[in-house]
Amino acid sequence: CTSPMNTSKTLGLGPPIRTCRPQFTSHKLLCTVSNCTSATAGRMFISASSLSVRLLFFQLSLLLLATARVKGMSLSSTTSSTKYFIGFDLGTSGCRISIITKDNDDSTYKEVHSDATLYTNYDDPSSWTSAIDILLRQTPSQFLNKAKSICVSGTSASCLLVDPETEVVSRSPKMYDYDITHTHATSDAGAKAKECIDKFAPLNHATRANTSALSKLLHYHYCSPIKSSKTTEGKSDKDEVLAHQSEYAANLMFLSKPEYVSDWHNALKLGYDVKELKYPSWLKNCLAEVGISEEVLPQVVAPGQSIGTISKSCHEKYGIPEDAVVVGGTTDSNAAFVAAAVGGSGGGLPSYGTAVTSLGSTLAIK
Repeated sequence: CTSPMNTSKTLGLGPPIRTCRPQFTSHKLLCTVSNCTSATAGRMFISASSLSVRLLFFQLSLLLLATARVKGMSLSSTTSSTKYFIGFDLGTSGCRISIITKDNDDSTYKEVHSDATLYTNYDDPSSWTSAIDILLRQTPSQFLNKAKSICVSGTSASCLLVDPETEVVSRSPKMYDYDITHTHATSDAGAKAKECIDKFAPLNHATRANTSALSKLLHYHYCSPIKSSKTTEGKSDKDEVLAHQSEYAANLMFLSKPEYVSDWHNALKLGYDVKELKYPSWLKNCLAEVGISEEVLPQVVAPGQSIGTISKSCHEKYGIPEDAVVVGGTTDSNAAFVAAAVGGSGGGLPSYGTAVTSLGSTLAIK
């Protein structure tokens, strides 16, 4: 660990506190991006670092890039114009933006812009989108005008329920630290949710945690049944859908049409099977028993996979090109793991057996 930084002074949190950050070669995250033989090339996985002072790696505002394909975007284009990739991280206390571009040697990437702002309220969705808006307005136009993709990461298992047609929040967020058994002790909703998960979830599964996204989904339902009606064709109308913090912000701020699409990392604590790449039968049986439609669950894509293009209003407001794409995100501690593991190994993907312990206001071991 080298290069002391006055983190608290930078964030306006009082007297300087000396912390230190991992030493990377020229402070760059070395990555590889694979070429594709399909009509398009390269899927980018981009995630900005967190403002929350909980992970020192987040202080570096590193973006993650993994081998991937973004529909409609070519990283090996013959054009000489500079392309920028934008990442937002919704942390525990605020939001950070980080923008990268290819370095001169065309094999590594460098950060060209980073900024951060605090939330008004960490569990208020309008604070998340307001923070992103503030950071975009403060970003030099030359970076926004040549942006190729946008990614948003957020705190793990922070979720809410949304009306997919109106994009209005129907249930207030239950954040990463929301424990269904410690909150609203006068209600038995938490006990019922836990009993249901204990009946269906495999032993030692991530969903068994009282703070998991599945625990919160069931807690929402036991507090007040989740709305889901049936059409004459027997198909379910999505009156309410679950959205994690990152996909909610990405949808509301950037996407051209409502697409509450999650990613492997965020959906893990909802019960998504990241080996089989599908929602498992035990999860579907769990939801069916309590009367929750599967339509409540978000679609899931790989981190970095294209979800859709940006909206006309986003283009007009911020100057981001209309062909820029929004890609699947990740969680904050997964971002820290890849940033540390890849940065230390000189590029590529982390090798099996690599471990990272991230210490901040919370401890993550991966």
